[in-house]
Amino acid sequence: MSDQPAILAEGLWKATMPGWLQAWANANPITHAVDATRAPALGGPTGGPLLEAVAWILGVLAVVVPLAIHRYRRGTQYPWAGGWKLLIARR
Repeated sequence: MSDQPAILAEGLWKATMPGWLQAWANANPITHAVDATRAPALGGPTGGPLLEAVAWILGVLAVVVPLAIHRYRRGTQYPWAGGWKLLIARR
């Protein structure tokens, strides 16, 4: 899936978007990263956008890292759960 529509919805044209699209753009984590990157260049406040971007990053990591650890442990505990490469190597 491409990130291009998400990136195009960020930034300059938010004021002209329909309300539903503005809500989607504001809920998108890329919006906060773009705002945090853009704030120093525009001379605006950097604290709020930076904290929002860091919060999104930490939130995503809080979900993804435990899932990855669980998957890794499951793959090393049961060799057959590691996919076809481990099955071929055992023959």
